[in-house]
Amino acid sequence: MVSVGTRSILSLAWLSLPIFARAFSMDPEASPSANTELICPTDNQAECYPRIFQPTRDFQLIKPGQDIPPGLHVRLNISSGLKEARLNIPMEGDDVTLDLDIPTEQAMVVIEGAEVETSEDLQPPSDAPAYSGHGKIQPPPPSSSDFESFRTSLASLKEQDISLDSALVSLSELSHDIYYGSELMADEEAVSALICLMAMESSGPGDENDHSASAALSGSLQNNPTAISSLSLFHDIVMKPTCPFLRENGLSLIPALQKKLSASTTSPSSLKSQISALSGLLKSPEIQKSFLEQDGTSYLQSVFLKSGSQYDVVRKRIVQLLMDNFLDDSMGARIGVWPKVDVIQKGEKDCNGDVINDECWACIERNQQNACRAPGEAVDIYTQISAKMLFFSFFKTLVDHEVTVELKNDIQIKGILKSVDQYLNIKLDDIQVVEELKYPHLSSVKNVFIRGSVVRYVHLPGGVIDTALLEDATRREAAQQATKGK
Repeated sequence: MVSVGTRSILSLAWLSLPIFARAFSMDPEASPSANTELICPTDNQAECYPRIFQPTRDFQLIKPGQDIPPGLHVRLNISSGLKEARLNIPMEGDDVTLDLDIPTEQAMVVIEGAEVETSEDLQPPSDAPAYSGHGKIQPPPPSSSDFESFRTSLASLKEQDISLDSALVSLSELSHDIYYGSELMADEEAVSALICLMAMESSGPGDENDHSASAALSGSLQNNPTAISSLSLFHDIVMKPTCPFLRENGLSLIPALQKKLSASTTSPSSLKSQISALSGLLKSPEIQKSFLEQDGTSYLQSVFLKSGSQYDVVRKRIVQLLMDNFLDDSMGARIGVWPKVDVIQKGEKDCNGDVINDECWACIERNQQNACRAPGEAVDIYTQISAKMLFFSFFKTLVDHEVTVELKNDIQIKGILKSVDQYLNIKLDDIQVVEELKYPHLSSVKNVFIRGSVVRYVHLPGGVIDTALLEDATRREAAQQATKGK
């Protein structure tokens, strides 16, 4: 018989307490936190990954079963149907331009969820002062060297003295400052002198006064509402200049520019600067109205049709002028002023050669080929518009119509057109993928945003536009591409 003392029993009891305490502290039902819980698709622990997606600055594949935290930048690879995500923060190189070569697989974004209802706009009180977006323009200190240069150059411009050449160069540089631009456009005598110089034929290769005058007008009016407002007060001297050489010949501004266009001394750089100046002038509703009355769009078409690659940059400026002032409301254009819908839809069927009128504006000049069967031919889409007239006003009228977008990777997507911009970025709702069996991963997608850089063609509804014209344009483009490839 073995006897155990009381002290020994107490010692054993104290030794056992940590074991019991540890056993009681472990909950067999507990699991790791959500942040550390793993998903293991196989028995190999090396293939496990967190249940909660861990975002970084770079796009990563979202693996099966992973939960996505809110607020991430998620994209869908339309070729594989897999989703990727990253932190939704501005990244270096994210600035999107027309020249970026974006893969088609990265150029379509799925729009998930219903549209957010906007609350009613708050109405300002009836006695609130008129809103001025540009605010008060602070003048530079009188001691500034630019201030003195502006003062002397402005006087030289008005007097047309021997320092005119250098004065125009100085004004064209200073005009980009919002203060000097506003002051220049508020001076009626100075504006009249600049308009006359812009319309005057150059005396020779070394005479660039017309170019400098156009640059001063363009710089003053660019993103300068105050200058545009000032200009509207004496718009008559802009479209009907008082210069002796124009008045004697009975010429207003557009006929004078048309006459100047045929002069051998009119250079592409001069025309480029002139078109930029006209674009700024057209921001004034009064000047825009007079411009159309003088058939200014026919003048623009005459410039656009000048042959030679040296005029490509001028053609691009003309396209931008039309977009900014007539076709793109996001840039402040008043839609419906020009072109008139009935003129475009009922245009003549003969727009060949040198025909100049609104009906033929929808023609796209194709290298040396000027054959355009009808205005609707402009539905053929080109994303590089440097030497082609991109006339997309048709697309503005097709919002809420069904269209089919064909991508460069051959996927065709049918849907309701909700929006399109000047770069042909397209938003479609209620989409349906043609040949859906080939792309099952897109079957659940209902709304998409497609970058214009990956669009091959947009097929338009026959009830709105003659789609035979699109087919003709497509065949000609294919033939040209085949010729280039030989």
